[in-house]
Amino acid sequence: DAIDGMDVIDANDANACLMAVDGVEQRFQTCTVLTRTGKDFLLMWNLTADPNSPDATLMTMAMRAWMPNQYVSVGFPSKPKSMINAAAMIMANSDAGTSLSQYYMDGYDVKDVFLSDKGMNLLSVTEPAGISSNGEVSGMFTMSLPYPMPESQDAGALASYPMIFAAGDVNPDGSLRRHFDDTASNMNLAYAAFANGAFVASNATTVDNDSVKVAHQIIMAVGWGVLIPLGIVGGRAKMQLVAPKWFNVHRYLQSIGYLLGLIGVGLGFGITKSWDTLYPVHRDLGITITVLATVQVTALLWRPKPDTKLRTFWGPCHRYMGRATAMLAIANIYYGMLGMGEYNVDTWAWAVYTAALVCIVVLGIFSEYNEFVLRREAREKAGDPEKGTVSAATASHATSVGKSSLEDDKTLDDVELTD
Repeated sequence: DAIDGMDVIDANDANACLMAVDGVEQRFQTCTVLTRTGKDFLLMWNLTADPNSPDATLMTMAMRAWMPNQYVSVGFPSKPKSMINAAAMIMANSDAGTSLSQYYMDGYDVKDVFLSDKGMNLLSVTEPAGISSNGEVSGMFTMSLPYPMPESQDAGALASYPMIFAAGDVNPDGSLRRHFDDTASNMNLAYAAFANGAFVASNATTVDNDSVKVAHQIIMAVGWGVLIPLGIVGGRAKMQLVAPKWFNVHRYLQSIGYLLGLIGVGLGFGITKSWDTLYPVHRDLGITITVLATVQVTALLWRPKPDTKLRTFWGPCHRYMGRATAMLAIANIYYGMLGMGEYNVDTWAWAVYTAALVCIVVLGIFSEYNEFVLRREAREKAGDPEKGTVSAATASHATSVGKSSLEDDKTLDDVELTD
């Protein structure tokens, strides 16, 4: 069975919550497996009253995981689901050896995670004895929790205790790299006080954001990474698509892409359920792109008349801001696919998107070339000849498709539509 992403260990198995730590077999009251963080990440713990304080509880927790050149961590956040100002016990294995140490996190980057005794009342640590023959590492620590022993397994602070977990790679020198897995849980630590040797499993709840992450990635890639660039290409094809066709292609693709982008931004905040994120650069770029895109779509409601001075200023601003926004969006999409640890997509996924983007670029180049030829021919037909001779058929076609553009400013970039 599984409860919200955590495997439930059979409570009738008398050996379920046994773990050998530093060569000594330890028995625990409660145990559970985290299925979405690392590999075979197992937690076991006991609760006892703190003899020195009736308002505190002692918890002994053991960790075991399969982790060649990796680490797993158990974190105690000051704010649920956030690593900012959180303390953590990190168990690591690398060429430099195995360790279990207390860390503190005051930021989202690896450099913000450092050895410290801040954030938790750690009493003792049993360091890993090394890596086992099957690649597993185990360690144990005891800490004081600032709450009294629970009077019920379903009530009180320890019945829903915020914790965060992570797994990541370790450099050969033992330094930590950005985690590739993370889980936020409301652990029912209180079960341990009522287990009575039955080894019941935790009913901890985890947040499964996998489907939300995938939806965010797909929607943003399609909306802002495909439809928006296609809309820009369509908006440039004024000589190939007689007005208002080019404008309809432009506005419909841009509008759909913009709406998908808004949905994607909402899903992005749905992943973290707060402003806090492990990747503030991705978030801030996303907000900036959304603001710029919102400014762009106001052209659907208002744009200056072609024969006004304001139009000569608005036109270039609209064009270049749109292109800059699209480039920022594409850059942020690649950052989201390749530079965000656990959010990284498989090779085939970014390869498919890259292939689609290359096709759009090739289409844009081909369209721009046709635009150049047709505009030159239209100018020649209008009495402003350039080099070359144009056939009658070609000139007639250029005149028919370019008539509305020629009535606008000299750049042939803006058209006032009456559709």
